[in-house]
Amino acid sequence: MWLEQKDRRYFWYSVLLHFLLLIICMVPVKQSLSLMPGMTASVPIVKAAAVSSTTVQQQVHAVEAREQAIRDAKQRRIAAAKAAQKRRVEQARLRKQRELARQKAAKEKALALAREKRIAEKKAKQQAQLAALAQQAKALQEQQHQQQLQQEQQNLKQVAYNQGIVNQYRQQIAQSIGNYWIISRDINKSLSCQFLVHLAPGGTVLNVRLLKSSGNDAFDRSAEVAVYKASPLPVPNDTKLFGPFREFSLIVSPKTVMIRSPST
Repeated sequence: MWLEQKDRRYFWYSVLLHFLLLIICMVPVKQSLSLMPGMTASVPIVKAAAVSSTTVQQQVHAVEAREQAIRDAKQRRIAAAKAAQKRRVEQARLRKQRELARQKAAKEKALALAREKRIAEKKAKQQAQLAALAQQAKALQEQQHQQQLQQEQQNLKQVAYNQGIVNQYRQQIAQSIGNYWIISRDINKSLSCQFLVHLAPGGTVLNVRLLKSSGNDAFDRSAEVAVYKASPLPVPNDTKLFGPFREFSLIVSPKTVMIRSPST
């Protein structure tokens, strides 16, 4: 009777212990107890408590392992999220950096193109100015050339005109001297002599010098006298045209009177 009561008490203790273990570990545990004859009741109680503690520790370790795994997984997720966020931030920074570099390169390219355009426009303007100056210089040179040609033609015309006037006065001087030259009819017609005549403005004879004698003194003197008697000789009033008559060579012969420049 006493044993039955002990067994019932152990039973309820076991039930209570299993119930507590079930609540704590949510894992059912089966335990069979056997009492040997002559064994005290305290031995099974100690043995049952030891088994239950090991099981509880295993279950606790399992729970802790799961919780640690959950924490580790959470930490990994957090670390992965942080890494992903860091990558996103870095990628955003790199994109912004690339965009800034692109904008800077585009700005520098635009500035370079604008600078090249200004240089090209300036060069084109300078070339246009040089071309215009060259055209003006060419036109001026052509104008000067035409003016020079016209001037030369005018000078030639003037020289020809002046020479014509000079020739006219030479003929008049020769005719005037011939009018005052008196020679005998029996004089040798092949005789001739040459004088150097100096005139003053207005035609006054200043000096007559014999350069080449005819060999006949009377012939030479008669020619010289004729020159002085014809003074003043007809000369141009224009001082520019009078130049050739300041000093000229006079060749006289019975056939003709010829006036030349001193150098001829």
